[in-house]
Amino acid sequence: MGTALKAALAEAKAASEVHGPSSIQAIEAWDKLDSCFGDENGVLKVSEECDIVSTSTYRYSAAALKAHHNYDAAIDTTLLQESLDAVGVLEALGRFVSLEKRRLDARDSAAGP
Repeated sequence: MGTALKAALAEAKAASEVHGPSSIQAIEAWDKLDSCFGDENGVLKVSEECDIVSTSTYRYSAAALKAHHNYDAAIDTTLLQESLDAVGVLEALGRFVSLEKRRLDARDSAAGP
């Protein structure tokens, strides 16, 4: 496999990892790679019209860097917000229980033994 072909494969893999397999970037990268192959009598061959420009090394490195620093992929913001809301509800419940306990203690102490 030629250098340009390897670079195109790396680019397609990176686009799928970073942008998702259904993204426009990934689909374009895989289509670009697919256009380099032809079928002759059931044998897959590299097409003569393959026009891949080997600029993928930088783009793949940038994609790998982006994938490792994309915190949205690691943290689901909806889940995080729901968790923070749940913590707020638990804190409010704790305040209510504490207030209710003080009220009941005050009532019991006023009633006497």
